Amino acid sequence: MPKFKDIKRRGVETFLQAVGASETTVDAVYTEEYDKFNVMVDDLNEIGAGLSEYLISLKQNYGLGNDLAEVLDSYYNGEFNRPWISSNPNLSHLTMHQEVAKMKQAWQENDEIVRKSVAHVWINRGLTPMRAFVNTVTPDIEDACTLRENYRKDADSYRRRYGAAQKKAQSAKTPEKKSEAQQEQAKLNVKLDNANKLYETQNELVKGELEKAKIARDEAIEMMVVTVAACQMELFEQSYKRMVSACSSFPPEKMKQVRSAVQNMIRTGGPNPGEVGSGASTARTAVNLVTGNKTMGDLRKEREEQEQKEAAALAKAREVIMKDNANSGTLYDNIPDDSDELAFSAGDKIVIIKKDDSGWWEGSLGGRKGTFPANFVTED
Repeated sequence: MPKFKDIKRRGVETFLQAVGASETTVDAVYTEEYDKFNVMVDDLNEIGAGLSEYLISLKQNYGLGNDLAEVLDSYYNGEFNRPWISSNPNLSHLTMHQEVAKMKQAWQENDEIVRKSVAHVWINRGLTPMRAFVNTVTPDIEDACTLRENYRKDADSYRRRYGAAQKKAQSAKTPEKKSEAQQEQAKLNVKLDNANKLYETQNELVKGELEKAKIARDEAIEMMVVTVAACQMELFEQSYKRMVSACSSFPPEKMKQVRSAVQNMIRTGGPNPGEVGSGASTARTAVNLVTGNKTMGDLRKEREEQEQKEAAALAKAREVIMKDNANSGTLYDNIPDDSDELAFSAGDKIVIIKKDDSGWWEGSLGGRKGTFPANFVTED
């Protein structure tokens, strides 16, 4: 615990150095190492956040896979396996009830066992060492650097005061004043020597600790990289094994066709941007879910809004706002088959009364009203 006079001395020295009234001892090597150390800690915080985000996205992604498997299973073994009409309720061409149930089980194991096991090891062997570095090594380094700064300020303070006493002795007017100044100078010289020793020892110690911290950080990074790679390998391999086992009874030819299509696409370097089509939107949706940028609730709301927009656009496209006496030029002769049809010849001008999605419109010509095929006319 620093004494009050130490705190006061260091506070005064900090102020004087801030205003340029006292020189500051500088060790360029220490300054560079300390700056690098702080950047290094910030880097670890960034990568730690990234690794945590990945685990969150992995949980969401595998959760979605599990949800999808449950939905697919419900078409075979659940609520969506709906009976046909009452006179023939068992009409169905669904044959993979057990196979889909196995796939559901595989996804449950992938999510509950494989993913959680990977996350456990990931945290213990990847994230924990880095957290330990940031939470343990970093505070120890900061404490050592603070002590080093205190010793530096002590040395700088005694050096400044020793210089002032030396000048005072040199400018003394009387032998008595000069003797007093020299005695003060001698006392300060002893304190300066002690302060320099403390500072130099701590300075070298801190530089050594900073170098050790750099090595410890590198070891933590390498352990993290190995952990990430190994965990991802096991994640995909264990997930793959369960899916292979679950899907072993799926129709082999159909499975081969789909898998071959994927494999061929991969061999050619993946789909061209122009070939992705609506898949790009699907991919963006998946990425938003996996990364946690959007929740299922957000996506459901977006889908509802999109459906409303599409419905409104369709209604607008179907809506016919007729102007008074809007005319349509006929392209062909129309010989009525029924009494309610309107007869006309090619080139006649029909006043359109009503349009209908069925393809039959209502119009008038020469005082007669009736229906006619819309593809027989063109609007002016």
